[in-house]
Amino acid sequence: MDAYDSVDDGDVYFEVDRWTGDLFLSKELDYETSSHFFLQVIIKDYSNNPPQNNTVFLSIDVEDLNDHSPHFQDDFIVIGIEENVPIGTLVYTFNAKDGDGSSPNNQAINVADRRRDSLTAKIVILDVNDNSPSFISSPLCYVMEDADVGLLVHHVTAKDPDEGRNGHVMYQLISGNENGSFILDKITGTVTLFTAQLLDREVQEHYSLTVMALDGGTPALSAMQVLTILVLDVNDESPIFLQQLYETAVYENQDPGELILFPNAVVCHNFIFLCLKGGNVGEYFTLNNTSGKLLVTRILDREDVSNFTLVIECHDLGSPPRSSTALLYITVLDENDHSPLFEKNQYHISVREDVEEGTAILDLFASDRDDGPNGKVTYSLIGDTFGAFAINSVTGSIQSQDLCFRRAKFRLLKELLNGIPWETVLKGMGTEQSWQLFKSTLLRAQRLPIPQQKKLSRGGRRPTWLCKDLQLKLREKREMYRKWKQGCAAWEYRAVVCVCRDRIRKVKAAELGEGCGK
Repeated sequence: MDAYDSVDDGDVYFEVDRWTGDLFLSKELDYETSSHFFLQVIIKDYSNNPPQNNTVFLSIDVEDLNDHSPHFQDDFIVIGIEENVPIGTLVYTFNAKDGDGSSPNNQAINVADRRRDSLTAKIVILDVNDNSPSFISSPLCYVMEDADVGLLVHHVTAKDPDEGRNGHVMYQLISGNENGSFILDKITGTVTLFTAQLLDREVQEHYSLTVMALDGGTPALSAMQVLTILVLDVNDESPIFLQQLYETAVYENQDPGELILFPNAVVCHNFIFLCLKGGNVGEYFTLNNTSGKLLVTRILDREDVSNFTLVIECHDLGSPPRSSTALLYITVLDENDHSPLFEKNQYHISVREDVEEGTAILDLFASDRDDGPNGKVTYSLIGDTFGAFAINSVTGSIQSQDLCFRRAKFRLLKELLNGIPWETVLKGMGTEQSWQLFKSTLLRAQRLPIPQQKKLSRGGRRPTWLCKDLQLKLREKREMYRKWKQGCAAWEYRAVVCVCRDRIRKVKAAELGEGCGK
């Protein structure tokens, strides 16, 4: 009779029926706890005496069943991935554990019997500083030149699509603010006016500020913008003439509409309009208010008005308008448009036949209203006096110029005249022309055969009756004459002329009386 016994050193998972030898499971198996058993079975034969034993070894493999679900260590994880990583880059390795054996089960498993676990993974795209700031604000702004210190001039704005520090933009002024007129807030980007003195458009019309926008990434990226600030004009400057006095000249008798002042001859900075504000007595001139052309509107006569002083004004269109003035002095130049005039049309005088040579017979006076050389009068004798009289070309004094006929060589005069072929010379001439030619020839011919008498007075060309006191009076007469030509002292001049004429007559009469007494 045989009996079976099993030997197990640990927990008892199996039992053997000692009489039948059947092996029974006495405890639930767990593959994850023990996947293999090695049993020693002893067979005892009680039919022999003493009984005999026999030992067999039994190896039992426990087959794994899918009785455990897989599980993750965490229920929620966050995975960060930098942007712009290449395709195929390993992002994360998941690690899940399962209590079942690791060896695959050879038996077919129904999908419905599969066990599973899950977790939530949040994938965060991490920003990379791959974008530079870009300006979205205008590169042009305006400010009035009289703006107060602290005024907000402009707001510089730049955007960076990056996040965090990579997208945080700061601002810096790089150049263009050397005089410190403006302040840029490095955080907000506001540009404010900061200067001890007001802006002056006439000194500087614009400012060009180079602004840099810089993000906070590593390395930092930046962008540049040139901000142009235009200074707007305030009407704080008056138009300015380059000179306070201008001078020009125009000839009298100009036709109306004649240009006497060219454009830009009167220069005024920043003017809009020109106008005549005064001095245009008689409305002789008109001024084009934009071109500056000064035109004559009436015929000028220097003898009526010899000069003009015009007040010219230039003004702008500001609010309120500003203006300035200058003087334009116009001199009317003389033209020889007046003939000399004698005081009388005819003079009748008597002369003694024995009057000495150089004696003043008549003092003529002629005046000319023209000026300068045009008004200077010279005298000459036109009629034939046969050398008996001469006239002073400057003073107009007619003096005796006696010829000495007692020493005349009439034969020589006859020879000179007969030596001229008159028929040939006078051929084709009229009566007046023939007479003028004969007269001039006779006057030239008589100089040699008929000598003049010698002067008896010691004064040379000056008449003996012309004393110093009378000379002073004649000088006064000339001065009054000059004033009379300028339109002044008309009555005074006439009085002086009468006095001089009477004085000359008296001294001549006295000298003539003394000569008769002798």
